[in-house]
Amino acid sequence: MIARRARTAPAPEQLDTGVPEVLNSGGKPLPAPVRQDMESRFGEDFSDVRVHNDSAARDSAAEVGARAYTSGSHVVIGDGGNDQHTLAHELTHVIQQRQGPVAGTDNGSGLRISDPSDRFEREAEANAHRVMSASPARTVQDAGQETATAPTDGTPAVQRVSAGEEEEAAYERMHRNPAGPALRVRGPYKSKKDGRTNNQVTDPAVWAGFPAEHREAAGRKQRMEIHDDPQTLHETDRPLRDALSNAGRSMEPDWQAMQHPEVLEAMGRRDPQTRGYWAQQDQRDADLTRQSAERVTQYWSSPEEQARRPAPQEVDATVADAPRTADGAPSAANQLRALLDKHEGVILAGEHAQSKVWGFVIDNMQMLRDAGVRTIYLESIKRDDAYQSLVDDYLSSSSTELPPKLSVFAQSYDRSMTLGDRGMVALLAAAKQHRMRVKSVNGRPARTMAGEEMYMRAARMNTYAEPVVRREQAREGAGKYIMELGGAHAVLHPAPKNPPITSHGVQFDQPFPGLAEMLGIPPMGLEEDEQSADRLRLQQRPDHGSP
Repeated sequence: MIARRARTAPAPEQLDTGVPEVLNSGGKPLPAPVRQDMESRFGEDFSDVRVHNDSAARDSAAEVGARAYTSGSHVVIGDGGNDQHTLAHELTHVIQQRQGPVAGTDNGSGLRISDPSDRFEREAEANAHRVMSASPARTVQDAGQETATAPTDGTPAVQRVSAGEEEEAAYERMHRNPAGPALRVRGPYKSKKDGRTNNQVTDPAVWAGFPAEHREAAGRKQRMEIHDDPQTLHETDRPLRDALSNAGRSMEPDWQAMQHPEVLEAMGRRDPQTRGYWAQQDQRDADLTRQSAERVTQYWSSPEEQARRPAPQEVDATVADAPRTADGAPSAANQLRALLDKHEGVILAGEHAQSKVWGFVIDNMQMLRDAGVRTIYLESIKRDDAYQSLVDDYLSSSSTELPPKLSVFAQSYDRSMTLGDRGMVALLAAAKQHRMRVKSVNGRPARTMAGEEMYMRAARMNTYAEPVVRREQAREGAGKYIMELGGAHAVLHPAPKNPPITSHGVQFDQPFPGLAEMLGIPPMGLEEDEQSADRLRLQQRPDHGSP
């Protein structure tokens, strides 16, 4: 039986798939660290598993329309199938096929091919999510425990998963934090429990420094699990952050010079039970970097993509022709309305500190709704993986109060950017009043990473943001939209200063498209009118890069 992770289009119906040759070629054992991790997650022995990932393997996967496929103990990796989640999916198929026959349909070339909708495929996908979200040492042995009832006639069978399911799963992995905990800590209480964390506070005074409610929740055995990622904790619960950071530094003197989130991350990475969480975060970073490299290559190889952004001269003409105020002055509101009459969306970009965008959008919320705008995309909600669910809950509720974590974050943002009472808090309230959706286009994998130039932040954030907008705008009744962005993300970003630069093993040497180029919408900024600082006008953002 061949279980496959299927691509979007069905495989061509060819008799020579190359599958038998690949399966008979031997393959390689799982690399020792990978095997150890997966055996710990599944509670299974994978010493007999053989992996095929050479060019013949990739060709055979393409012939059966798969990103990866499994037959018996052989796992074949095709293009786009080289990630931990796919491996977990395929190892579930290994377990299923050990337990008995699985469903499949004869494809006319001597193979039985799984259907993406059969229960074995659904079970494999669910189990992959489960084992990759759990701590590595947690035993998971329920993959395929239902008795297989599909008939078998000795025909080789291939199990695979559909591309649609894979794309949805890949999006969810990219835009959601892994299931926690992100770190664990325990107090001075002496425990002999298996699997206890090595992050132990031995000094009672340090343990007493934790907020009382957290010490009480830890119970008599003083065990504490933290499910928020360190940056979110840093932004929303500083007393707990300080206590955890102090605890970490008491364990490792070398951590004294590290920032709070770095200490918390180091604590999570050194605990075997939470190391898997951080491996998944690392995978998100690597996947987004790879996607960014693919995206910039796609852009420069496609004249159609390069022509997607509205012609600057046409945008300037639309702005110039917009109705003026009674005394003949330009009006940013009228100019934005004129642009929205012609385009699905408009970018409002500029510096984040003391930005005029927030107050302008708040003041013109009704105009935006009248113009057909239904969604406001924000770069400044730094992580959709931490805050988007809170934004959604607030906008859909009857409460006028922001959820506590969101309130702390938004108020802190407004203070740090000197926005006063015309910032994120006020915009969310105005959006709720006018029945607007608010969506973050930013996330943890898109963050600025230590030692990297701004180019990589622009590349990753733009790549992260584009599918958020495209998915939202594909909804029925999505309407038009505006985007709040920093200037680095609006238009073509210059090539790296000293190309090529390398991140996660991938090289970059070309200018990176801005979201104006990627989405085909005009990139605008708010400027003070020369005649009156109280009046604003729109100005098209200048280009920064060229091939």
